[in-house]
Amino acid sequence: MKRIYKHEETARIRQLFLNGAVSSLPDVAPDILASWQRCKRYGLSPNSAVLPPVNKNSRTKAMEYVTGYTKLLYDSTPQYYIALKELLCDAQACLCYVNKHFIVFNRWGNKELKNELAERNLFLGSNISEECAGTNAVALAAITKSAAWVIGAEHYSDSLQDYACAAIPVYPNYNRDFYALLIIRHKNLTPFIMDQFQFIMSSESFISAGLATSDVTTKSQLIDNYLINKDSFIVIVNCEGEILYVNTGFFKRFHTDFSKVLKKPLNQILPGIEGLLECLKTGQDVTMREITVTPPGLSGKTEHFYADCLVMRNNEKRLNVVITLTEPSQIKKIVYTVTNLRPRYTFYDILGESENFLQVKSLAQRVANSSSNVLILGESGTGKELFAHAIHDGSQRRHQPFISINCAAVPRELIGSELFGYVPGAFTGANKAGAQGKFELASGGTIFLDEIAEMPIDMQAVLLRTLEDKTIMRIGGCEDRSVDVRIIAATNKNLRQLVQENKFRLDLYYRLNAITLELVALRDRLEDIPLLVQTLIRKKLQ
Repeated sequence: MKRIYKHEETARIRQLFLNGAVSSLPDVAPDILASWQRCKRYGLSPNSAVLPPVNKNSRTKAMEYVTGYTKLLYDSTPQYYIALKELLCDAQACLCYVNKHFIVFNRWGNKELKNELAERNLFLGSNISEECAGTNAVALAAITKSAAWVIGAEHYSDSLQDYACAAIPVYPNYNRDFYALLIIRHKNLTPFIMDQFQFIMSSESFISAGLATSDVTTKSQLIDNYLINKDSFIVIVNCEGEILYVNTGFFKRFHTDFSKVLKKPLNQILPGIEGLLECLKTGQDVTMREITVTPPGLSGKTEHFYADCLVMRNNEKRLNVVITLTEPSQIKKIVYTVTNLRPRYTFYDILGESENFLQVKSLAQRVANSSSNVLILGESGTGKELFAHAIHDGSQRRHQPFISINCAAVPRELIGSELFGYVPGAFTGANKAGAQGKFELASGGTIFLDEIAEMPIDMQAVLLRTLEDKTIMRIGGCEDRSVDVRIIAATNKNLRQLVQENKFRLDLYYRLNAITLELVALRDRLEDIPLLVQTLIRKKLQ
């Protein structure tokens, strides 16, 4: 669609044509020349400085169109059109919507340009059919049923000589209706502005072609979920894997701009993403696949994302692929919101009035807001897990995940993958996509290691390294991953004795034992029994 335009040469050829020359016109595009010939047959004047005046009937029809289908579409996708308007203003461009009667029924974009076009009779209600306005992009798009450019002197009428116009045909109702999207800008386009022009066309073309057969509700959902998603990085590629669109978050995250990514192969911009592009061949959507990329703009730093690929189809033909990249931290927020990875108990749920119990509870409340690891000691049934939940709820990490794992309940050979995750193909029976471990899932929050004394001695060394370096390495992997986790450990055994018996590492014991809570058995606080009994009866009767 993009081509080299030389104004002086095109203006010379146009003048030769207007003077009656029928030969020596090899440098003009065939579709432009054919349009000029039709305009001459229509008897149009090429020297008019303005388009034909807008009659009242055309303006009324345009208003009816606005209050019908168009208004419904705009009302359902307001965020997209606000973003598009800002983009057009920055590009000093104007976007016009043209119905099947070639009547302009809406305009968006740069205010100064819109006012200038209005002085040339191009505004709401204007008729820009070839018979009225001469050679223009909308007329060519309607004839060729494809995107069309008309620049400067390629226009038949002098009224459009100063502009570059591009149009995309749209058939929203299975070819029973037609309208076009016309983008206009001054013809003196620098290469950068031409790329920007192409970018606007590509993003609008995607929505028009990829969503044209969807109802308005579906359009709204797709645009809101994909194009206007502020927490994810959106890339739209064509069937060759070339970038058509990226959202604002993508530019900010990868420190680039659209002139550097438009029409570039995606795997060139994000090395490591090649595996995702298999969906272009298979036509199958991809959901929540973990990928590792090395963006050139980040000095070779490796980045991890979870990717979704949505293949857009029209009559079973694959058009474009919408790729959504989401950072692991965002995934954890979602998981935390919709699952039970949050504390179930608070200090209000821990009941007792005996002095020795209140002393332990008071200490737990004081240390909850610190960043230190906590070791909870106590016999079975003393409430170690309740205190772990309450400590997390009372900390600054309360809005982050709380992950609990019973070290005694996980088979010895699986505890490493459970805690630290694994890469694809790490062992027989492993998930082909790999998996996060509990430490990665809990990053930013708290992990509760119950029955810590049952952890195998070899895994204790790995856990110690995680505590010291705040990194983990997935099983089968070769790359460290940063984690920010507070550990609360608990046991009903005597860890000091296990250290002396060489069954528990001394260095790990001191790492975990930054703060110790020794819980009181119920037999040592008998005065709390009536309160506990009353509470249990009340819960049973509710």
